[in-house]
This record gives sequence, structure tokens and C-alpha cells, in this order.
Amino acid sequence: MRYKELVSDESIQAAWGSANFGSRTNREVLSDTLIKVLAGYDTGRTAKCISRELGLIHPTKWMLTAKGRKYIGEYLLEYPSLKP
Repeated sequence: MRYKELVSDESIQAAWGSANFGSRTNREVLSDTLIKVLAGYDTGRTAKCISRELGLIHPTKWMLTAKGRKYIGEYLLEYPSLKP
């Protein structure tokens, strides 16, 4: 399953609201947030809340949900600069 099928553009837009991260796309910010969680780093409150609302980060712990692990795994498999 592709990462865009796990979290639709419509659900991202609904969770995003009026948040603004500059020139970065919503999916770039979301994926960076999930990578930070995997690495044990903290992230901004807005990105954290959006990820939790989408069900990608555990509601009370700083860890990915099964959906979050699947999303970031699929994202990394399709990321252009990681292709051989």
C-alpha cells in the first residue's frame, strides 16, 4: 500500500487547518516529523498535533503507531533520492 493511500490529501488538509510551514509541502513536513519521532528527536507542537490527529503518532507516547510506521516506510521506499 502506498503512503498516499494510507493518509489521503483530504485528511491532511482537514488536520492541517491554517498551519503554515513555508515552502515545504504538507507531506514533507509530515514525513520529517515521523522521521524525527523514529530518531527520538522532538518536533514542533503544530506538526506533532497534526500527526497525532492523523493517527500516525501515539496519543500519549512519543512513538509511531502502526499506521505511522507503515506510512513512513512506504514514503521512504518511494522517496526519489533514496532510489538506487
